[in-house]
Amino acid sequence: MGDLVEASALLSLAREKGLNINRRTLRLYADTGLIPRPLVRNRDDGGRTGYYDPRTLRLLEAIERMKSAGYSLRDIKEFFRHLENVAAESGRDPLEVKVEAVAAIFPGRVRDGGYTGSSRTNESADLTKMNLWREIGGAVVSQMLRMGLECDVRAIAEIRASVITEQGNEVTVPVFLNARSVCYDHPSREDDSDVGILTAAYVSELTGKVQEPAPPENIREWLETSYDISREHFIVARAPKTSTDPKPPLIGFCALGVEPERLRAGQVRLEGPYVVPAYRGYGVGAELLRRAEDMAHEVGARYIDAFLSTRARNAISFAEHFGFQPCYFLYEARVKLVKPEAGEPDPLAEKSRSRNRLVIKPIDCAEELEKALDLTAKVMGGTPGFYPVTAEDLEKTGLVYPMEDHFNAYLDGELIGTAWNSTGSNRVYVNVLPRYKDKSVEAQLWRHILRHVRAKGYAEARTEVVYERSSRRRVPASLGFDVITVIVCYRKYLNKE
Repeated sequence: MGDLVEASALLSLAREKGLNINRRTLRLYADTGLIPRPLVRNRDDGGRTGYYDPRTLRLLEAIERMKSAGYSLRDIKEFFRHLENVAAESGRDPLEVKVEAVAAIFPGRVRDGGYTGSSRTNESADLTKMNLWREIGGAVVSQMLRMGLECDVRAIAEIRASVITEQGNEVTVPVFLNARSVCYDHPSREDDSDVGILTAAYVSELTGKVQEPAPPENIREWLETSYDISREHFIVARAPKTSTDPKPPLIGFCALGVEPERLRAGQVRLEGPYVVPAYRGYGVGAELLRRAEDMAHEVGARYIDAFLSTRARNAISFAEHFGFQPCYFLYEARVKLVKPEAGEPDPLAEKSRSRNRLVIKPIDCAEELEKALDLTAKVMGGTPGFYPVTAEDLEKTGLVYPMEDHFNAYLDGELIGTAWNSTGSNRVYVNVLPRYKDKSVEAQLWRHILRHVRAKGYAEARTEVVYERSSRRRVPASLGFDVITVIVCYRKYLNKE
């Protein structure tokens, strides 16, 4: 079996090191993910047995030492899970990363399948006694692994001495983060610039394309006047204060989109959590999510939806780890809005023979709004992710008539469709009665809303198409809409009483 060792041989080596490990314990550790599962193969003399990587011995010793230091198996599993995340980020072998990290905290080496002790035992015991991992050890080891540096316990001890006060309770270098000292609160206006930087980095990471930060005034408008996001439902994480940085930066955020129509059905939308790369791995993202879930429960939600591109692998892995499961998916599509040169035909010009019979006008009164909402509910009813909006919901946002971004379409006096542009964005939507779907009047309505968005200065427009209705995308496709990504709705139900 190459470099692998039988379970019996591994247990013998463990007993030589004074470890209280038997076959039952070995199976328990493998079943709970503390050590890699063995490869089960036939023996030459008959029967079957498990074969382990010899480096597993180092993990067994680490587990026993951490248990002796007061760590529970749950703590140890979380410790190893953190190292697996570090390995995933760097593309390295998870077992090798675990062995390196353990060697940094518990000195000694694996040689020829056995553990070789170290003369630095006192240092190891001291580090364990000081709970170095919980204070700064995890940060130090993670950072060294990410940077490709060799983990050395002497270096860690030296770094520890340089960043901890004589009392041993103050971290003075931000990278060595004690997650318990992070401050979580709501952003003030003074934070709007940093919020713009964080949210731009979040979108860039999700989409794989660099997003420029929005200016503070735009962030202020977004947090104070938007339909679904507010400062009250926006959580930021601040780095611990230090003697060199009395005004610590924002290092992460998490937000809830709370829309009245969705909340009636028990849903809120999750944005984030996002943590800047230098501060990942310390539990900040998990704490942001926990607080967001508490906030969702407080406002009366029964479940949270996170909409993630299939390209956002890290975000998906994080969501799945914390209990989110895929519910449905939709396509995101975009179209370039080309302004015609003088004398050139406009690609968005009306071409339908029924254009003289179709009247498209802004929604200018409550009665027109009610008609638009009724038609939308009739067309979209039963579609995953659709929640009926009421006029009262919109009136709470301070709407005024005429609604400059919302239009009703009448054909021979009959309301047959509605179109709108989400305020402050390039998102466009069109709904028409089923008998007019994929007809020229639908194309006319799409051209109208695209001209409207182009006139506002946008170079492209975007829309979403729920999968169940994806077969009816002929009109948007004919106008140049291309599918750019698949968005998956990941859902988590809140089970709190």
